[in-house]
Amino acid sequence: SFEKLERLMEMHDEYSRSVRNGDSARIQGQVQKIDRELEVDDEEQLYLDRCDAGLFTLQQVDIIIVRLANMGNRQAADELGKLLNTKGVSLEAVCDILAEYCSHLDVSAAAERDELLGFARAMIRRCALDTSIAEALVQRMEAASGIAITSVADSEKETQTRPPADESVGSTVTSGRERKEKKKKTG
Repeated sequence: SFEKLERLMEMHDEYSRSVRNGDSARIQGQVQKIDRELEVDDEEQLYLDRCDAGLFTLQQVDIIIVRLANMGNRQAADELGKLLNTKGVSLEAVCDILAEYCSHLDVSAAAERDELLGFARAMIRRCALDTSIAEALVQRMEAASGIAITSVADSEKETQTRPPADESVGSTVTSGRERKEKKKKTG
């Protein structure tokens, strides 16, 4: 009944492999550089090469995984945790990809970045086998993304004061239209 979740894990694996192969090719000097008329620096060139090798799709897959883990369906979230283990997709890998994605977001996307990092934190809390591992992952994401994330211990305190997502009314994810309407009201 969770075939689509299994497919997401397979896509994560497929695109992770593609990005690793692209990284290997780049290290061996087999990647052509983007036209220098675009005036991209080496860091941008590296990121663009990785996106060309499948990083963008991998980031989107991992964003979907994190959002699904936080949509309020406990059964789907539990199944995602199991599939991460059985398909060999490490929580660390998903978090590293999300941290890299967040580190490349513009200042204007701060709300999206904060939302994704919060979702990642909640997924870490749910799926990590050990709290010390969970705390280390949160710190690693914080360092990689350059953003301060509430510690796992703090987020557990928050969880104790509010009902779990699947027991609350409504969704924790706002739609694009809801964000636009909110922006109109505040701006």
